[in-house]
Amino acid sequence: MYLFCSKCQTQFPATSQCPRCSSRLLAPAEAAESLSVTVAIPPQPLQSTLTGRILVGSILSLGLHLALREWGAAVGLFDESISETGYLAGYFIRIGAAMVGGVFAGAGRSHAFSGGAAVGLISGVAWLVFDSFPHLRLDALNIGLMIALVSLAGCCALMGGRIWPAVVVMPEIESPRRSSLLKLVVDGKKPMLSRPTRWGQTIVTSVVVLFAVIAADSGRELVKRLPAGIVNLGGPSAVPLVDFQIALIGVVLASLIAGAGTGTGLRHGAIAGILSAFAVGGAFTHQPPESFPALEFLLDKFQTRDSAFQSALLLGSGIAATVTIAGWVGGQLFPPLRQKRRRNSDY
Repeated sequence: MYLFCSKCQTQFPATSQCPRCSSRLLAPAEAAESLSVTVAIPPQPLQSTLTGRILVGSILSLGLHLALREWGAAVGLFDESISETGYLAGYFIRIGAAMVGGVFAGAGRSHAFSGGAAVGLISGVAWLVFDSFPHLRLDALNIGLMIALVSLAGCCALMGGRIWPAVVVMPEIESPRRSSLLKLVVDGKKPMLSRPTRWGQTIVTSVVVLFAVIAADSGRELVKRLPAGIVNLGGPSAVPLVDFQIALIGVVLASLIAGAGTGTGLRHGAIAGILSAFAVGGAFTHQPPESFPALEFLLDKFQTRDSAFQSALLLGSGIAATVTIAGWVGGQLFPPLRQKRRRNSDY
């Protein structure tokens, strides 16, 4: 006759005491009665998503920035008499609020740099738009602030992931009496491991894109020095168009670097596109318009020269979309190759 252990949830024959926990075994009738009063198993805790953490971190960052500015205004930190001190304090408040939001965005995650970087980017764009709208100006100071926000918030997200590590969820074993390593495979599928983001590759891509846009006119001058008849560049009226074509070719070729060998060309292309948009937009607003004939051609084509906000939106969205698509193409043309490893031998 089999008796049942209520603690181990296992049946044992020919014994009245559980060999595992030394508790008294129950008869089938007693076991059924004890199971009827058993407390229900509590539900599993909710697992937050990356989107939810980015949303919570962004709201926390913006709310903390607003609260600190209100406290600073209450103590007279932003008075006109000490405008320089208030100017610096405003930037430090932004950076500190973004760092706090990045910490909370990375809590409970093992790889959380992308979440913190997204919080820093969202916070920086929101502050930049609300502070300077409708006269949006992407100068070198604002571009540097955006890069600092993204970098510091991402590092703080990694620190938050180390302080509050992710919860390890182990798969359930069907039966303790028939143990097998095959039962650790969930639904017979291999776990989906996300590839890491190569930030150095995306930063190099954004720098090369900026160089391609700036050096487009110099490239036209080099092509013009070729022997007559090889390349027809048209007259002086075609200079902006030729510069735009040379810049577009350079941007596309440079953007292939972002997705090459990564396995996630779309993600790397999107990140490089955002960085390139801010870099080119900052350089365009900081330098005289005559220094970028290729961009001037694009603005004249869409008739957005009179509005600084529309010009920045057009240039940023166009460069971000071009780099994103070219990065995806680079990931498809140059997939990651399996690394060859030397086999260990005992001989």
